Amino acid sequence: MRDVAAHAGVSPATVSYVINNRNRVGEAVRQRVLDAMKDLAYYPSASARSLVRQRTNLIGFLIPHRPESVFLDPYFAELMRGVAISADAHECSPVMVTVEGDDHARVVSGRLVRNNLVDGIIVSYLSDHDSYLLAEMEQTAIPFVIIGSAKKRSYTTVDVDNRDGAEQAMAHLLALGHHALGFINGPDDAPHARQRLWGVRSLLLAHELPLSCCPVVNGGFSREGGYAAMQQLLTSRGGEGAPTAVFAASDQMAVGAVQCLHERGVRVPDDISLVGFDDNLLATATYPTLTTVRQPIRQLGEMAADFLFKKINGLPLPPSITLPTELVVRDSTMARRAPAEGGPR
Repeated sequence: MRDVAAHAGVSPATVSYVINNRNRVGEAVRQRVLDAMKDLAYYPSASARSLVRQRTNLIGFLIPHRPESVFLDPYFAELMRGVAISADAHECSPVMVTVEGDDHARVVSGRLVRNNLVDGIIVSYLSDHDSYLLAEMEQTAIPFVIIGSAKKRSYTTVDVDNRDGAEQAMAHLLALGHHALGFINGPDDAPHARQRLWGVRSLLLAHELPLSCCPVVNGGFSREGGYAAMQQLLTSRGGEGAPTAVFAASDQMAVGAVQCLHERGVRVPDDISLVGFDDNLLATATYPTLTTVRQPIRQLGEMAADFLFKKINGLPLPPSITLPTELVVRDSTMARRAPAEGGPR
């Protein structure tokens, strides 16, 4: 640093101001220092700058799910991509942490928060029993942003319109003439699963259809869960026969459902139409390509990180934002065929 100062004809303190982007240096002097740094090939240590700013230049991305469910789901890969884009723009790095079970979550979150290992935390899709994580972070005053919804309105959240997305999916199936339906949802303690269930039920009520025409089965937001849920739906309607259309609240579950149907010789969409939710890479990699509700996954992650950096830097921001969803129609849905045309429909 002293060599840079001598080369630029300024004091070492001025070089420090320029490196740490302090507003105490005129533009001409700043440029002279930058030119000197370039001439001398001087690159300031990131760790040294972190010490000066009392920052780690790291943000935590906490996902309260089992590691295998995270790494096998393209949804989380795309979400992390969005977080990484924002972090890179702010010259920071994200640290993804998965936790399984309440005890593990308490230990890991406590380690991140109390030891000041990160400058802030993004928390993704908490269940109802994860609220203690938010209380702990609030108590320590570490900046945090939630991807999903939260009961406390003062929390900063970034979410999608889950209810509207579910309504779009159901409206599509009803418009195709399907009234023998099934819904594969996530667990009851997941707020976004409940929001999608509300969307399904509101559409049925709006069309004056009984809720019994659409049995609901928990698929746990996993491929295996979707497979098992589809098995259950094929037999859960009693004497009414199999559904002619099924809405799965995630593409992972939809892919599991497709596998179940293929193994039983049930054709998609000829025998059963299927709609997913997410529009991740699975939607176009499966056969047939999946009609699904697109949510802006990468934008969710990028916006959550942008909001977190604003909180870290003390900048104002809205308490929450809800992004729109969009139905993408592909090959897994078709109009209900009359029974006379052949098959169980």
